Amino acid sequence: QVVHELKTPLAGLKLHVQLMKRTGPSEATLEAIDESVGRIDRLFDDIVLINRPVNPIKKADLETLGPDWLNSFARSWIDEHPGKIEIIGSFQHSILSERKRLEILFRNLIGNAIKYGERAIVTIDESGPCTEISIRDEGPGISIAESRLVFEEFHRAEDAKRKSADGLGLGLSLVRKLAEELQAEV
Repeated sequence: QVVHELKTPLAGLKLHVQLMKRTGPSEATLEAIDESVGRIDRLFDDIVLINRPVNPIKKADLETLGPDWLNSFARSWIDEHPGKIEIIGSFQHSILSERKRLEILFRNLIGNAIKYGERAIVTIDESGPCTEISIRDEGPGISIAESRLVFEEFHRAEDAKRKSADGLGLGLSLVRKLAEELQAEV
């Protein structure tokens, strides 16, 4: 699975380098190369995080993230996926978390929502004792039997396999691990 996931962006890189050799660099070619390199980089980040042992005493370098940073972070999702994300609510309170883990956690959740449901609806609710962030999509959903497995490494729902050849089935297992390290629930 990992080999397949790496081969796709590497093949794209090879193709675009060959194109540049023939026609010279273009903005579109450079953007495609940048996207492929970013995809490889994110894949390696995910693999490293999944395989890193968890220190039971110190799970994450928690810091206080204020509402300004959190709302800016949420706006970055919209900038990254124009027209595909709706955010309901905003952050009014600080949370205790770690930036990098939080960024990867939401990249995976929002990426899945968009990939399989075309768009994501993110709801921020601070009415209770904890901040709750809900991410919904408009996709077909998965069966109850498969919903029990979505957080397992290398598991991909049958509908997900039919919809997209891309994906290792690591994203949601990484989300579960990161949530645990951040002392959060998913």
